[in-house]
Amino acid sequence: MDIYSRTHIGYFSFSCVSGLAGSTFSAVRKSRYFFYSSVYGGLSSIVFNFLLIPLWGIWGAVLSVVLSFMVMSVSRVAYSWTYVKLTISPVCY
Repeated sequence: MDIYSRTHIGYFSFSCVSGLAGSTFSAVRKSRYFFYSSVYGGLSSIVFNFLLIPLWGIWGAVLSVVLSFMVMSVSRVAYSWTYVKLTISPVCY
């Protein structure tokens, strides 16, 4: 698998997790957590861009977007954890 496919998988995975955890904020009417997690994602994107673009060029920009989505997803999961306990259950065959 090439790097292009890996970055798309990372982007879409974190985007899905972010959307899933973000739906909790709509249900409990706490929209400020959307704002907080978006600010964390935006600030981390700026920091990652300054760090990674000089090193890797366009791939540094791609990686910074994926990492900023990861930061936003983790913060949304952490905030939504106070309302809904998200667990990963093992799949039984």
